[in-house]
Amino acid sequence: MVFDGFPCFAAALEALVEIRYLLGENLKKRFGLVADDGGALAPALSDTPQAFELMLEAVEQAGYGGKVALGIDAAASDLYLEDRGLYKLGGREVAPAELLDYYIGLTKQYPLVFIEDPFDQDDFASFAKLTAALPGKKIVGDDLFVTNPERLRMGIEQKAGNTLLLKVNQIGTVSEAYDAGMLALQNGYAVTVSLRSSDTNDSFIADLAVALGAEQIKLGSPVEGERNAKYNRLLKIEAELGTAARFAGSGAGG
Repeated sequence: MVFDGFPCFAAALEALVEIRYLLGENLKKRFGLVADDGGALAPALSDTPQAFELMLEAVEQAGYGGKVALGIDAAASDLYLEDRGLYKLGGREVAPAELLDYYIGLTKQYPLVFIEDPFDQDDFASFAKLTAALPGKKIVGDDLFVTNPERLRMGIEQKAGNTLLLKVNQIGTVSEAYDAGMLALQNGYAVTVSLRSSDTNDSFIADLAVALGAEQIKLGSPVEGERNAKYNRLLKIEAELGTAARFAGSGAGG
């Protein structure tokens, strides 16, 4: 979920906690025991629209309708059939053009504003086509850019994506990650700082996101210690900044 309709980070985080709790309770009532992986809920759903409907239901139930948008991490490299140049989608195999139309359709039907890794990590051309087709939406490169300035330059040249997902561990050093973030910002790309899988309770990336002026931070559901460490650090930073704090929006999965 993407929280942009709030006056401050603290208010957005409070909304996220409420929505995540209600979503969990609703899923228990409908599906019984639901798998939970790092705070991510994984009920047996039929398709992506059903997931969107359930999330938006919780948003409305919490009283935040119109203030919360949706985001997805398609991780399309895992769906790509390299030998045939096709993608797996809902039990079918589809060409890149059909998958592109699928994403466009989702944005028309739902408040979907953040699409991460919609195509294979080397499919710069399809990333560029989707970016052109959806102005105003964040087309995000994680596997595409891997926080690598050289990969990012390739994307900038081809107008593939418009947002860098920044993970320090992908490139190896803080300075290189910072350079990638600055390169993105200098070329009109947004930056979303992200924690990594199996992260620790270290909260450094919260400071990094603020230092870069990143529009969003991707931390997931606030139910795990390593995620809460970053959320708590951001709360502290906002309190320390006081009236100088500027909230640009927080990307978080619920």
